[in-house]
Amino acid sequence: MNPNPTPNPWACPSCQAQWPGSARFCASCGEQRLPVARGALGRAVARWWLTLKLLITSPGALTVRQRDGRRQGLVPPLTLFLTLNLVFFLGQSLSGLAILSIPLRAHVQGQFYSTTAASWTDKRVATKQAEMQAAKQIDRTRFSDAFDLQQQTLAKASVIAMVPLLALICGLAYGPRRRGLAVHLHFALHFYAFALLYVTALYAVLSLGLLGLRAAHITVGPDMLDIVASTCQAAVLGWYLSRASGRVYGLGLLARVLISVPLVALVFGIMLAHRFLVFGLTLWLV
Repeated sequence: MNPNPTPNPWACPSCQAQWPGSARFCASCGEQRLPVARGALGRAVARWWLTLKLLITSPGALTVRQRDGRRQGLVPPLTLFLTLNLVFFLGQSLSGLAILSIPLRAHVQGQFYSTTAASWTDKRVATKQAEMQAAKQIDRTRFSDAFDLQQQTLAKASVIAMVPLLALICGLAYGPRRRGLAVHLHFALHFYAFALLYVTALYAVLSLGLLGLRAAHITVGPDMLDIVASTCQAAVLGWYLSRASGRVYGLGLLARVLISVPLVALVFGIMLAHRFLVFGLTLWLV
């Protein structure tokens, strides 16, 4: 018996070209050979492993594969985004830190709209108290608890609204490249999927760091924490946009940098606008 049998030949899942078992990639289209997986669970694990690997290590590669029709063995963009959205909000709850759904007390202080938020909140609390005159009075603490609970649900459901807005911005920024609406949407979905995954990991690290600092009796103010988190987010998201735009839209280094810097600023603007809109909608529904 041969102790080192030759691996079986395989067919490319994208273009169906035949290749020897020793080949890891298709020489015709560049598709990667899928690992042999037995059963539905094994295939699902293989898909997620390959998708997350490309998402983290090769910005833009998932969008290029979607654009070129090489989708075999990958998690669809919308499924990837929605799953990481759930992971993000779970991680946010466990870490005690927040970015897209902050408590009511944070809305009314330290935000660019805090003056308006405080005024709206006072009026809403007064309205609720007037409505409940015949029943048990509502105080600010009970109102804040109800607000925070309602906001968590709305924030999870409304994050998807940021995707078409970024896709529209990408269409305006990269429009002359004529990649098509589907490419811009996939680009936005993959960007936000990466952003949600990265921010989840970042906040986990920050949470552990805060625990260590508190154990050492070192206090870090919320302003400093916000500066550190925002700087890390801007740097990594800017890197992702620069690398991804090069792969997807064929931009050179200078063009990538010139577009990525304002695009990161617009992404932060979209996040702040989302936070404000969720605040207003939650205040109206509570």
